[in-house]
Amino acid sequence: MRASAVYRRWATRTEIIERAVLPGPASVSVRATGDLPADLRRFVGAYLAVLGAPAARAAMPGLLAAHDGAHGHAGRPERWLAVSARPQFADIPAAAPLNGGHRAAAVRKVRR
Repeated sequence: MRASAVYRRWATRTEIIERAVLPGPASVSVRATGDLPADLRRFVGAYLAVLGAPAARAAMPGLLAAHDGAHGHAGRPERWLAVSARPQFADIPAAAPLNGGHRAAAVRKVRR
């Protein structure tokens, strides 16, 4: 495969590396069940598995350096991240039942 074919799909080498080693938040799916502590543990565990993979760990320093503003990616991560995990994360506490009008008891369980 020629370089021109590769760069038709991915604009930069950084983008090629990102797509190769980081599948993206869309590939990590944690459905909110209403059990806040368990859902948060599953959510964090799923992302730790993706970001803790050897290829991702090896690529992370270079990717962070590429996105530090030196290569035109300055600003908030939303400007350069292809997909955000925030909507999926926001569904987790929203699905948790209120406990006496507050979610404080459930949050205290998570901190343990």
